[in-house]
Amino acid sequence: MRHGILAFVFVLAAGLFLDGDLSAGSLEPPGPPAPTMKTLSEVESRTPISSLPFTISLPGSYYLTQNLTGVSGQVGINITSSHVTLDLNGFSLIGVGGSLDGVRSEVVNTRQVAISNGVIRNWGQRGISALNTQQVQVDRLRLDANGSEGVRVGPNSIVRDTTAMGNVGGGISVDTGSSVIGCTATANFGSGIQGATNSLVMNSTASNHNGLVRGNTACGNTSNGIVATNGNRIEENQVIANGVGIRAMGSNNLVVRNSAILNTSEYLVAGGNKLGPISADPATAGPWANFDQ
Repeated sequence: MRHGILAFVFVLAAGLFLDGDLSAGSLEPPGPPAPTMKTLSEVESRTPISSLPFTISLPGSYYLTQNLTGVSGQVGINITSSHVTLDLNGFSLIGVGGSLDGVRSEVVNTRQVAISNGVIRNWGQRGISALNTQQVQVDRLRLDANGSEGVRVGPNSIVRDTTAMGNVGGGISVDTGSSVIGCTATANFGSGIQGATNSLVMNSTASNHNGLVRGNTACGNTSNGIVATNGNRIEENQVIANGVGIRAMGSNNLVVRNSAILNTSEYLVAGGNKLGPISADPATAGPWANFDQ
């Protein structure tokens, strides 16, 4: 019996000791729990565009939330700032009768504007008008049935993986020092792809156009570097390591002052076209000669 009493006293003492330890701190929380969910602006830091017309006047990243239709007499999206990224997010900018440019970036000396991933169609003027902006990046766009050029961008720009079709003023036009890579221009009512001095056209196709192809470099195409159908002037271009350097497959094309090297066939010009003399020696070549290096 003595052992039972001693055991009870020991357990009681141990319980009192532990109770004193556990009651040393308060079990009440210091305040209400803080929220752990992020706000919508924290999750999606870009600015949504949900209606037109819309002006982008500050640097930053912007995106479409749905297909958007323009307004007669208005630009769709007017960019007046440098350092802007516009993601169409797979949606379309759709013009109406009397509308102006789909996307305009024409403030002088603006730079570094990127436009990507969607469709720009049926605008009264250009799909993208950015002649006064430098370092424009156009990527993964379809530019269809616009009232002037599909896209026109300023110096040192890149147009990549883009299709221009059925635009009244031409397909793709870039300024000095720009590149057109992996693009297709078809059935535009003007030049398909038009570059300026020191521009590069690579892995691209232009078909069913009339116009001027001048001062471009076309290299590494498995088919044609430059191909023309009817009534084009192909001048002062450099074609390197293509299947065919320059192909004139229609009639009334003028091919002069070009340079070809390492193409499987340097020049392939059908009858009914005018081809300057082909020479390997600039010292003896005339002023209209094409060179085969």
